[in-house]
Amino acid sequence: GFPYYLADEIQHYCLWIDNPDIIIDNTLIQLSIFDKLGKWLIPGIDVSWFINLPKNKSIPEIQHAHVFIRMT
Repeated sequence: GFPYYLADEIQHYCLWIDNPDIIIDNTLIQLSIFDKLGKWLIPGIDVSWFINLPKNKSIPEIQHAHVFIRMT
């Protein structure tokens, strides 16, 4: 459920895509992270992400992924 309780070094972001022609995949996640956070990123970050099952989506009509970034 939300909110996610995470260790201090882990940040949680939601990537919202309001365009049905765009598919969320690893490349889109990486490009979006670089676009929004690139100037703060340093070598040694861990990134993971997931997409909720349809029954667990807060807004099913809009694609979104949960992205977790851990600075190491």
